[in-house]
This record gives sequence, structure tokens and C-alpha cells, in this order.
Amino acid sequence: MTALDLLAMSGFDEDMMGYDDMLMGARRRRPMARRRSGVQPNQLRQALVPAVPGAPSFGGRMAPMGLTPVTFTSTSGTLLNMTAAPNKAFKGSRLLLVVVRTAGAAAIAVTINSLNIGQSNNTVSAQPLPVEGFAPGAFQVELAMDPVTPGISVQFPIQVSAAPGAGESIIVTGMVIGLTYT
Repeated sequence: MTALDLLAMSGFDEDMMGYDDMLMGARRRRPMARRRSGVQPNQLRQALVPAVPGAPSFGGRMAPMGLTPVTFTSTSGTLLNMTAAPNKAFKGSRLLLVVVRTAGAAAIAVTINSLNIGQSNNTVSAQPLPVEGFAPGAFQVELAMDPVTPGISVQFPIQVSAAPGAGESIIVTGMVIGLTYT
């Protein structure tokens, strides 16, 4: 029996679409347990993904999405955007931000104004959030960000309370860890 035969027997267009929607946070159309044939998910998986070293795994996995770093100087202004352009469908769950300050910029506060996925702001208030809440050592900071697909922009505006003095700088780097699938 070929992979195409298994796909036809399993109702691939409906059953697997429910699985993909579930990974990206949408409501499932119908339970996966309801199948029209005797084809088991493992049979379908084995037919679609060959047992070849280096072949991608079936289903979702956690992966990082890098953000463009921003550098605040005396001439950069006080608001810069961290952005990302994902190449795969992605649903973020953990934002990590690292701030590096020179000695003269130690007292300058750094905040994140919003978490924009496309046109949607993923925060519940208009008040800025301190970047220390998203430090690598922070705990219980799981997020349920909106899903993003290729072509949708991710933008996190970062603001400092004052511009650093001459010769001083603040560098903010970051990434988002979340679910993607192949």
C-alpha cells in the first residue's frame, strides 16, 4: 500500500487539518479519534516520513525565533523596534531579552511598549513592561502569543527612559521560543 493510498483512506484533508489547527492554537473542527477507516496514525506517519537519518520529525517542536538587536546611543533616540520575519508558522510562548549597559547608562530604565504580532497587540494594557520581566533568569513568564505565519511581521518596540550620554550605550538582544512544525 502506498502513501497516497493511506492518505486517501484516512481522510487526510480533514483529519490532518484538525491536527495542524490544534498546533497553531485554533479550535479543532472535530476530534482526531473519529476516523473513517482503519488506518492508524502511525501507519500514515511511517508512510509520509521515511526512516532516513536527518529526516524532519512529524508534528510540532519547540524552536527559537531571533529578534533584531537594538542599540541606544546618544544619537539613536529613545524608541527602537526589535523585529522578526519568521520563515515558518510559529506560536511564541517565551520571550527572552538581554540588556547590556555601559557604566554611565546603568540608571536608565528599559521597557517594552507592546508585543505586536501583525496588527495584534499581545498585551492587555497600554502601560510599558520592564524588560527585566523577560530576563533569562525570570520564571513563570510563559506567554500565549498569537500565531504568526511567513509574511506577518513581529515587532516589539523598546524604549529607554533617557538617551545615554556621549560614549555610552544600551544594547538589547532577544529571542522568542515557541512551537513550530515541519
